[in-house]
Amino acid sequence: MREVRYYEILKSTVTFDDWKAIIERAVTDAKRGDGVARKWLADYLVGPPIERKEITGAEGEPLKVIIEYAGNADEHD
Repeated sequence: MREVRYYEILKSTVTFDDWKAIIERAVTDAKRGDGVARKWLADYLVGPPIERKEITGAEGEPLKVIIEYAGNADEHD
């Protein structure tokens, strides 16, 4: 797989010291107000935010969900 090859190249090229320097730079940039650095660090540290959507019925009323069973109604009692 191509992704595995890219990962192996990355892993063999970027040392722990390189990675530490990259992180330190991102922290410095984030502290200076760099939004991209802040987002990058946050995504690694706590993960990207989960997108949530609120679904409501007409005019903001609670959404009504009706479930109908197909077949013999006695099977679901």
